[in-house]
Amino acid sequence: MNEQQEDYIVEVKDVSMRFNLSKEKVDNLKEYVVKFLKRQLLFDEFYALRKVSFSVRRGEPFAIIGENGCGKSTLLKVISGIFYPTQGSVDVRGSVAPLIELGAGFDMDLTARENIFLNGAVLGYDTAFMEQKFQEIMDFAELWDFVDVPVKNFSSGMVARLGFSIATVVVPDILIVDEILSVGDFMFQQKCERKMQEMIDQGATLIFVSHSSEQVKRLCKKAVWLKHGVVQMIGDAAEVSDAYVHDMETGGHGLVQQSEADAKRDEEEAAPAPETKAPRRTFPFLTLLRAAAIAMIVWDHLGPFRNPQWLPGRLVENMINRPLGIIQSFGALGVILFFLSSGFLLAHGGGRGSRFTYAAKRVLKIYPPLLLSFASFFVVQRLLSFITGAPNYWSQFTPRQWLFGGTLLNYLFGEPDVINGTTWYLFPTLLFYFLGFLFYSWLHEKPRTAVFALEAVLAACYGAFTALNLPLALGEVARMSWYLVFPVFGMLLYYLWSGQMGFPSFLLLGSVNYLLMIKGISMFNPDYYESLPYAVSFAYAFLLFSIALLLNDRIKSFRAVGYLAKISYSVYVTHMTYGSLLLTLLAPRLGFTVSFILTVLSAFVIAAVHYQAAEKPVSRFLRRNFES
Repeated sequence: MNEQQEDYIVEVKDVSMRFNLSKEKVDNLKEYVVKFLKRQLLFDEFYALRKVSFSVRRGEPFAIIGENGCGKSTLLKVISGIFYPTQGSVDVRGSVAPLIELGAGFDMDLTARENIFLNGAVLGYDTAFMEQKFQEIMDFAELWDFVDVPVKNFSSGMVARLGFSIATVVVPDILIVDEILSVGDFMFQQKCERKMQEMIDQGATLIFVSHSSEQVKRLCKKAVWLKHGVVQMIGDAAEVSDAYVHDMETGGHGLVQQSEADAKRDEEEAAPAPETKAPRRTFPFLTLLRAAAIAMIVWDHLGPFRNPQWLPGRLVENMINRPLGIIQSFGALGVILFFLSSGFLLAHGGGRGSRFTYAAKRVLKIYPPLLLSFASFFVVQRLLSFITGAPNYWSQFTPRQWLFGGTLLNYLFGEPDVINGTTWYLFPTLLFYFLGFLFYSWLHEKPRTAVFALEAVLAACYGAFTALNLPLALGEVARMSWYLVFPVFGMLLYYLWSGQMGFPSFLLLGSVNYLLMIKGISMFNPDYYESLPYAVSFAYAFLLFSIALLLNDRIKSFRAVGYLAKISYSVYVTHMTYGSLLLTLLAPRLGFTVSFILTVLSAFVIAAVHYQAAEKPVSRFLRRNFES
């Protein structure tokens, strides 16, 4: 970070804030779920902020002005961390004391005395500190006559006095004040202004919202003017205030309400999408589930799988896994979430474009990263073996097995897994995408037919494996086919959620798919049916996926979670090899717990590099050649 960046205490970068405004009243959860499944929940999208950007220097009093409803309070809540922006980012470098809403943090049934200690605790102050500052707070608020009166009996001005007094008991890095002083009397307003000026002189940064241009000019040096959520002007507080007042005096109709870029974007969003392309829609719940799924898999493979006697692993196993019947230390649960996501996205995007474009994109997203992971680790482990002069676990595999593992051909020829069974998930995923290619035209136009066809193929694979002496390759395909029930469940959830399938069809086809799942488990993996209840992990994954889908529009996006989801495939194809190698080297020297933490961190770094080297170039290639 350079010196110029360090001088800024608040940086707002391209922040947009969208709200979904309900068009109807829903009184209970049952009605909400019914309307959701019937696609009868109606919302209007409202942008309170649109691409707002500005910076506030440390110690600089800064004002936000604009008419009612322009987004001032929303912006303050984003800066305070109360709201997370729909788009963009906010960097705040310091402690924040927000005075945004009257009575925020107060229990109205408690007295002023009790609320001082309660609000102080919320702000992070201990009891001894608040006892020391109690008289100072009450002297400033001038409420000694009401110190033991419940706050619910206070006027709005008295509440403002108490709130301001508590918030300013110490000098914060950033003091945020949102119009609350307008409810106080003139003398108290003057007193508060003097207090704020003292805090500014002591180095505090003031972010101030007020409709009083005179207050803004007296207290602030710079200001930003918002109109309909769009920045109209940033600069000297006096100049910005004068421009705002002039616009209000002339009717407020002379300025552009939003940029041409925003207008164009709104027109594009309002226009119907071409029938040949899938509707562009984001699913925050899938981002969250991808991140959770890869975290579960990494925990399993690098933790309990590597060391079943590891104390943290045993604690989690005894406290969570065994009581709930979750097998494989969450590994199976994580993989099933990936399967469900694949089916959901295929149903969402399938059948609206060229099937060959669909096939090319699926193959290119899987194979180049997979091949690079095998090639890079082949070199690393051979180099390490050469340096140490000792063989490692991977020295036993021949170049042919490495080639077959990197291309997934080992599953057709019964070869062992070079990456300890991790890549098995990719083979049934490719089978699923191949069947999606065959039934591509039905995915959008005939969803029931598409699901029925997939289930018929599964039943045929079961029957052929039982009744026929299949060649080795076909026998392996039939044996792995049962995993396809999981992405099919993902398809069913999408079709029900989108209204393309009614609940009776969902129930019927879902029941058939469940029977196929139980039959497949008992036929191909008897241990997963009798001693290790694989279906229990599926039930948790299905429930988690369904709940997250219902809450999709309410799930906030976090940068770290989004990035982990983005690199989740790179984590998947690299963590077991590089992670196992690091654990082998570190555990004898550092102990397993420290080695596990260092290995997980290293695995994510390696995956991030792998993403930049493989997945990102593939994405660029696909955008250039397969997307208009």
